[in-house]
Amino acid sequence: MTKSDNPLQDQNKGMHTFDLDMNNIRDNETLQQIFNDKVKEMVDEKTKILAFSNLIASAPNKQILGKIIGQHLEDFFGIYEYCIYINSRDGKWSWPFIFNGDTAIAQQQIFQDWIETPLDLNDELHKVGKSLTDVLLLDKEQYLALPGMEVYREMVDSIGMKGWGIYQINLANELVAFLTFHHHQIHEMVPKLELFKSICAQLGITASNILSRDELERREKEQSFLLSLSNEIALLTNRDDLFKVVNSKLKELFAVTNFGIIKIDEDGKTHSAFMIDVQLPDLSKQSAFDKIAARKYDLETDPCFK
Repeated sequence: MTKSDNPLQDQNKGMHTFDLDMNNIRDNETLQQIFNDKVKEMVDEKTKILAFSNLIASAPNKQILGKIIGQHLEDFFGIYEYCIYINSRDGKWSWPFIFNGDTAIAQQQIFQDWIETPLDLNDELHKVGKSLTDVLLLDKEQYLALPGMEVYREMVDSIGMKGWGIYQINLANELVAFLTFHHHQIHEMVPKLELFKSICAQLGITASNILSRDELERREKEQSFLLSLSNEIALLTNRDDLFKVVNSKLKELFAVTNFGIIKIDEDGKTHSAFMIDVQLPDLSKQSAFDKIAARKYDLETDPCFK
């Protein structure tokens, strides 16, 4: 191989090759830096998930848990209001289950009403939630444009909501809850959605465990209550004492204000009062009760028995 008759041309070729080599080095360094940054990001995310999981597992009660979750959702994603709505086993109802009770929306009367009265899982907003395949992020006006949401404009304005989001929480391919939240800006959340989904998976497990624990405690309480009621009834010898025990116990269990028992009469065609708790002064007298108990009502015509 012979050299070119033009030494300058040969020198330029050498410099061009050197430039290419330097570009390759710089490209490789850039790729390595991108790779290193990605690895660091993944490690950081795993560290955050692990720390978050340990914190929520150590929460002594649901109220403190709600605050811990709220603090970390704001630190990680700029989410300043959130609520986990748990779904009933029959798939008909949903109600606020875990939330931060110190936030603005938790102080709203309408939110308190939602706690007391389950929400219909077939209403317009839940239909939106059930149709999702990913996180839904909206600004305030987009949220209010959803079916049935315009009626909440006054509340939305009063709490200063900027953006709203919703995400399904699934366990073993079963929809168990929804996480709804208020965020500062959509663009702040978008790059962190994978971490957000991982956090939501942790929240799903936590919510399910708490619900199972609550149900177990409720069943144990009911069994203890029924055993106590049965033991007290077994020791009673007259109707007045039976009335006092049953009446007070059932009021405690079911939060009823008045209570009574009617009996089917021997003729099988009528019914009459066996016990009655009506808060009227004249009915506290035995004579008044005897008059009421003496009345008979036809089973076939009484609308209560139809």
